[in-house]
Amino acid sequence: MNDNFICVFSTGILLDNRPAAFYNKERNAIGGALQMDLPANCIVQLQSLLPSLQGVERKAAAYILEHPADAMAMPVARLARQAGVSESSVIRLCQRLGFTGYSAFKLALAASLSAAGLDHTLDDLTIDEGEMTPARVMTRVFEQTRQALEQTMLILSPEQFTRAAELLQNAASVTFFGIGTSAPIAQDACYRFSRLPMLVNCAVDPYMMVLLASRMGPGDVAVAISHTGQSRETLRAAEQARQQGAQVICITSYLDSPITRLAQVQLVTSAAESSAIHEAITSRIAHISVLDSLYTTLVLRAPSEYPDRLHQINDLMRQARRP
Repeated sequence: MNDNFICVFSTGILLDNRPAAFYNKERNAIGGALQMDLPANCIVQLQSLLPSLQGVERKAAAYILEHPADAMAMPVARLARQAGVSESSVIRLCQRLGFTGYSAFKLALAASLSAAGLDHTLDDLTIDEGEMTPARVMTRVFEQTRQALEQTMLILSPEQFTRAAELLQNAASVTFFGIGTSAPIAQDACYRFSRLPMLVNCAVDPYMMVLLASRMGPGDVAVAISHTGQSRETLRAAEQARQQGAQVICITSYLDSPITRLAQVQLVTSAAESSAIHEAITSRIAHISVLDSLYTTLVLRAPSEYPDRLHQINDLMRQARRP
């Protein structure tokens, strides 16, 4: 890894005398196999996986998220009874999270609960109606944003991030795709990366997304941004770009989603949302932070002409702001 690439992670989460468990997931994807290695905080993992879980696994995960401290102290038989599932269902859930069994999962759960700032969920940050003052709302929104960024630091894979930075640095062209609340994120990224000596495009209209994706080829990079990972237009553009031979990087809040199965590089952020109101806030800021980190990484790792290029752009921008 390049010395200029700096990534800070929470320490103190150890499982069986080794670093925090890694979520290893192999799944068939278009044209090959997908493998993700994500640093684990098991509460964050459960929150990210919950939308994709079905049946008894979803019931077990939901119970653990609602009662994490109780679950940590329960034997597997009692947890299964409380959640209304079988013991084997609980064990399968633990294995799906990348743990060897329930005992290893309980150790990780204890470490997660003791990690600073991660001993509660966003639902704990809701405000009683009588306390709904503007100042209180502002405080809660800032707390939620801080927590989303902290959780993203735990779940975002340094290996995937580094691979994304390398693809962008060597790309013939980069196109950002996003629709709905992801559209302004794609536009902001396009504006920022256009400061570098690289060909950058942006598509936030369904027709333009298909058009630009169809013109991509080997050496090009598509960055598909989707909070849920299920946006139909973004998926269609990413699939078209990949069929044309381009590399696809996805930025999403959900680990097991259609976009992660399609992209060669998966940048997964925190998905801990307490309501539809918060969904449009914390996920957006986490996605912007990932893109800002990629941009900064490229600047730090860039050839010598990058600083001169940035100075020229900044001078032009200052002139444009003058009356």
